[in-house]
Amino acid sequence: MDAIGIIKRIDDLGRVLIPKEIRSNLRLNNGDNVELYIQNDSIVLKRYSIERKLEDLSSNFIYSINSITKNDIIITDCEYIIETSNKYKKYLKKKISDELSNYIKRRENILEKNMKELLVIEKESIECSYIIKSIMLYNDVVGLIIFLNKDKKLCDSDFTLASVITTFLNKYLEN
Repeated sequence: MDAIGIIKRIDDLGRVLIPKEIRSNLRLNNGDNVELYIQNDSIVLKRYSIERKLEDLSSNFIYSINSITKNDIIITDCEYIIETSNKYKKYLKKKISDELSNYIKRRENILEKNMKELLVIEKESIECSYIIKSIMLYNDVVGLIIFLNKDKKLCDSDFTLASVITTFLNKYLEN
């Protein structure tokens, strides 16, 4: 690790300002979550990624949901698609569309019962019925879970199931 040589004082509330050079280096923006932990005699600060947290859980989790509901699933963080059901593996690690980014910013939960175009990545949409639910970590949106089906209209019971799954993911991420 390169030493930058910046000294900061801890204020009365226990806060330390992260210098702009470090925030830029880690690509940290206002509102981003960070992970803090102790390693030997150092405090380590890392950019938080739900991808790492969901890594072990997600593929089996998505497979199970898909096999029962026959709905396809896409999970995003705030920038990228981090997991999908088999049909949409081509979207993995691709940047999410501005449309999905806006759902994150607005904290929207959507049930689109009719077949409609959903722009998943820029310049590539899917005509489907879909549900979009926000994945939350300590009241901040950290991603989306998207249920979609090209063959049938999704309904209120699908929305309820998506809500249960999102609640489970929210609690999982907090632990």
